[in-house]
Amino acid sequence: MQSAQQSSFEGEHQLAVLSEPTPYTAMVAFDVIAETRAELRELLQTLTSRMRLLYKGGLPQNDGPVAPADDSGILGPNVPSRSVAFIFGIGASLFDERFGLISSKPATLITMESFPNDNLDPAMCQGDFSVQICANNADTVVHALRDITKHTRGAMQPRWQMDGFKSPPRPAGTPRNLMGFMDGIANPDTSQSSAMQQLVWVPQGGPESAWMAGGSFQVVRIIRMFVEFWDRAATYAQEDIIGRRKATGDPLDGTNEFSTPDYQSHHATDGPHPSR
Repeated sequence: MQSAQQSSFEGEHQLAVLSEPTPYTAMVAFDVIAETRAELRELLQTLTSRMRLLYKGGLPQNDGPVAPADDSGILGPNVPSRSVAFIFGIGASLFDERFGLISSKPATLITMESFPNDNLDPAMCQGDFSVQICANNADTVVHALRDITKHTRGAMQPRWQMDGFKSPPRPAGTPRNLMGFMDGIANPDTSQSSAMQQLVWVPQGGPESAWMAGGSFQVVRIIRMFVEFWDRAATYAQEDIIGRRKATGDPLDGTNEFSTPDYQSHHATDGPHPSR
């Protein structure tokens, strides 16, 4: 499943993993309800086929006036080419006795565990499959999700969904999150091939099975922001918590957004502090 910037759907990697984040996205987890290994294989083939068609674009198939429409039509009579990107994942729960995949489970793939102070909703956790849909327009994300769920409804069902977005830089630099701070400053440089081989892609000949080579691992955590409480805190208190200046993104001990923080020392922020 390639990014919208690639000329071909096929490739060594899921290249959307390294693509520039799009303004709109949906992360959707699915439970597989297929009952046999053959049905699972057919499901995976259908997923690949639909994602390829959505990526390629063009005139949807027409099976006649009495047949169900192949496409919802919300993007017009012709599906735009290369307007959507996908990242497909397989959860640890799929590698069980249902389909005889226990021996194929990746060596380092685990079910996400609860962290201290987590208050997890089981209905918003786990899933056999995950599909991340990325596009420049919200209706393109909806279009792709409707297409995928329509053509796979007898073999998998949505478990949970989380919609997301990427804000434009304001006023410049790294985009901000809903707490008002720049988010993603220290992300690795995806243009550095050696770093990506070390940090992202599974190598040949490692602890993982050969089928995992060129793949990657994805961790998804849904974090609830209590912004009504956050907005009551003074700016200096927010900066103490985040460790960066709100206006510029600078580390508290740095001079610019990309300064390397000194994690070994404690640096007090400027401004008034309450007694402790």
